[in-house]
Order: sequence, then C-alpha cells, then structure tokens
Amino acid sequence: MYKRRIILILLFGLLFTPLWMYLAWLLRSPRPLNIFILDKTVLTQSCDEHRSLNWVLTNEKFTKDDTVLYSVEKDYSGFFPLEFDQYEVKDIEKYSEMQVDSLADALDMVYYTDIYGIYWNDWYQEGVPISEDEKILNIFRNLFGKKASLERSPLIYGGLNDAEVDLLAEMKERKKLILTEFNLLASPSNGPNRNRVEKLFHIKWSGWVGRYFISLDTLVNPEIPPWVIRLYKEQHDHTWPFKKAGIVFVHEDERIAILESDTHLDYEVPNIVTPDKNQDRFNVPYKVIYPFWFDIVYTKDLNEVISWYEILPNTKGDSILKKNNIPKLFPAVLEHSKDYYFWYFAGDFSDNPIKVNYMSKLRGIKSLRYFMYDKGDKSDRNRFFWNYYNQMLPVILNDYHKNLANNNN
Repeated sequence: MYKRRIILILLFGLLFTPLWMYLAWLLRSPRPLNIFILDKTVLTQSCDEHRSLNWVLTNEKFTKDDTVLYSVEKDYSGFFPLEFDQYEVKDIEKYSEMQVDSLADALDMVYYTDIYGIYWNDWYQEGVPISEDEKILNIFRNLFGKKASLERSPLIYGGLNDAEVDLLAEMKERKKLILTEFNLLASPSNGPNRNRVEKLFHIKWSGWVGRYFISLDTLVNPEIPPWVIRLYKEQHDHTWPFKKAGIVFVHEDERIAILESDTHLDYEVPNIVTPDKNQDRFNVPYKVIYPFWFDIVYTKDLNEVISWYEILPNTKGDSILKKNNIPKLFPAVLEHSKDYYFWYFAGDFSDNPIKVNYMSKLRGIKSLRYFMYDKGDKSDRNRFFWNYYNQMLPVILNDYHKNLANNNN
C-alpha cells in the first residue's frame, strides 16, 4: 500500500510538472528590455537564424514593454519573406546621423545575428521562389550539370550598411550591451565597414570560415554547398575523395581546405572548450561539440576569450592546417566589459532547430536539457543550444538587466 502511494505521488508529480513550470513562468514579472535585433538571412517565416534568441527572451520573460513578448516573425530589422516571390526590407540604412543617435538613446541593447543576407539562387529558381524541399532536390540536379539553388549567385540583400556600423559605435559610446555573432565581419560586408567594426572592437577576421558536415559524401549529404565541391575540385585536380564526416574551411579568396574524419582528424567535430572560471560563471561544460558554421577571428588583449574552438587533427591534418595558416585553437566567444559591453560569438550561435513554443514558457525547463537532444547524433545543434547557448545567454542578459536596474535607482 505504501509503495503504491509513493508511485501514485511520483506519477502525479510527473504529469503535473509542466503545469507547475508554466505557472511559475506566468508568475514571473515581465522585464522590459528594448532590443534592436538585426537578421538579414531570413529565408522563411520560421526565422531560424534568430529563433534561439527569441526562445531565450521568452523563457527569461524579457519583453518589449511591460507586457508584450518579442515576436520571432516581426520584432527584428532586416529581410522579411512574404508570400510567393515577395519580400520586404526593413532596416536603418537610410537613417540620418540624428536618427541613429535617437535610436541609440532609446535602445537598451543590440543583437546582430546574421548579416550574410539573401542571394538570388537562395530566393529564386529561374525567377520563381522555391521551397526548401526544392532547394535540396536542386543540389542533386547539380550533380548532373543542372543549376543548383545553393550555387553562389548575385546578392539580393545583405552585408553591414553604414548606419548599422554607426549604431554599434553609438551603443559603445553609451556603454550599452552589444551582442554580435557570425558573420558580422565576413562577406558580403564591404571592406570599409568591416574595418570600422574591427577597429571599434579590437578584433580581426582571418578570412576563414568553416563548418562540420556529418558526411562529406556528395551523394549522401545534400547540405554540402555545390560551390564548395566545385572550388575544391578546381584546386585539387578535379578530385573529391571524401566519404566520411569532416570539417570544411573556406577562405574569402576562395581557397578550400578539408579535414576528413580518421584521414585527417582524431576527432571529427570542433569542440568549444571553456576554462574553469567561465564554466562556473555560465554553468557550461568544459567541452561541447559545435557542428555548424563558425569563423576564425583574432583579438587583442583588450578582449577576454571566454571560450575557444578546438580542432583535433592527426599529423596529416595538422600539415594541412599549417599550410593554410589555420590555427587549431581560436576564439569562440569574446567579451569586453571594462569600459563598454561587447560580445562576439564566432559562430552561427542563434541558428538552432529549436521551436519557440510552449516549452519556452516553462520556467526551469533547462534542468531537463539532457533529454532535449539526440546524444548519438553529432550534427544535432540542439545539444549546443541546451548545453551552451541557453546557459550563457541568459547569464549575459540577466547580469546586464540587473546593472540597468541598479543604475536607474
């Protein structure tokens, strides 16, 4: 009888736990935070490239005003997909100096997520917008000599404009929080604006970006961009010898370097490693794998490296890295907090396959994070979201909001 009662109590608690978590979220007071979110790479209305940010804002109950949550589809600046072949651009490109100043006065913080933008073949196929499924099919068509949607093509919209760099400068001057990530510095942002940002925040892009692929077999993995395959073949006697997992590095001058699992790598996925003091500060593990796009940047001592990327090549892979001046250890997260607040995430950190749904309104849901991803799938970005991004970003936002509240008292 006693055991049965215990089992019933446990089942009752398990069944009603989501309700208690939702009630706890409802009872939490909204915390207004005026945020300028910039995303120029929004191919669909699901807004994948900044959806993780909105999940965190909702879960932490940061709001536009006293009650209204941030909308993932509406509350950002950049590219807005509409029905059929239509789209809308809403940004600050035409803002005057006075308008940028006024915006910086009104804002609490900015988050620049993805500046890469939208290219013709991403958006159109012979003048007609195409679905995500059609884009994947086009990659296979490319194997037979037909046009593929992910082959590089003319830019429709993207890259930093002058006003967006001016806003960063004004936010720095006002000591307000600046959060940025890949690809703030890479193509298609022009040289002058890239140089301005590098000087403002004492960082330097190496020219290299990279990404892990769970398979480099072109007949198996449709996510390998056709231009990567084409460029590699042009530079390596028209060969593509890869079948296993690996890391693709691409330089802005179109050089391609590829490290394949076992052939060149002792461990196939880049790790993000974090020193002890920052593990404690952000409640992140020593290592977490990162299986998506990243860039290689350098920084001066004025910035603190919070976490590092770690590539683990064997002897053969190490020689390829040295030949291309690619480091095995380079910054993943940079912070400057002495005289202004600046962060750079050197990866596509806010692009994860997470849904802004009822789970984002469950307080304490992070305690169940180990059930939220496929532990056997190295390419599952949910692992990174739950163990790293959704651990670190709330700490940054909560600390900053607390500082704002203390300064206003």
